[in-house]
Amino acid sequence: MVKQKIQNTITLRKTSVSIISACLIVALSLSTVAHVQADEFDEKIRALTQQNNRTEGQLDSLESQAENLEQVIAKLQSRINGIQVQINENRASIKQLEGQIKEA
Repeated sequence: MVKQKIQNTITLRKTSVSIISACLIVALSLSTVAHVQADEFDEKIRALTQQNNRTEGQLDSLESQAENLEQVIAKLQSRINGIQVQINENRASIKQLEGQIKEA
């Protein structure tokens, strides 16, 4: 009876060791998978960060171009306004001359 209990205890301990070993193997496998996934995520994060940096650079360039275009448009609008004033003055002069021609 005692011998049987000892054998049962030994078998139970061997089984426990086997279970613990299996758990450690599973944990190690999961840890490896987690590290691989973490590395993949890190690589994706690096790629997205680089893409964001390029996009921000392009955005800065476009904003600068937009500011330059706004300045050009403002200058052109000023010139258009000046030309419109000249046109109006010329029309007034034409009317005045036409009036003088009719009187003459």
